[in-house]
Amino acid sequence: MYRLNVDGIPGKNFDSIEILARDSIYIFIETTVVPEASGKNEFLYTDKIQFKSGAHLQEIPLVTLVKDAIFLYPKRDVNGFPQQIPVGEDDNG
Repeated sequence: MYRLNVDGIPGKNFDSIEILARDSIYIFIETTVVPEASGKNEFLYTDKIQFKSGAHLQEIPLVTLVKDAIFLYPKRDVNGFPQQIPVGEDDNG
């Protein structure tokens, strides 16, 4: 579901992209996700981009929010462990 554009060239696979010394390239990533097309309980669409240089392979994850979601980030206690976040409980438990 992702569309790529590398230095003005659209496509899915790119080979032999030369980057000169002290230069850079631009990679634009776009997605159009229809929430109804994903599963009923799917909130994220994920994929990855792979870069290969010689024998070195690098993967960059892509994450797209498909539906409205609330992300909860717990605080850490004095020992560095994440604190528990009660979900779906009111003041009475």
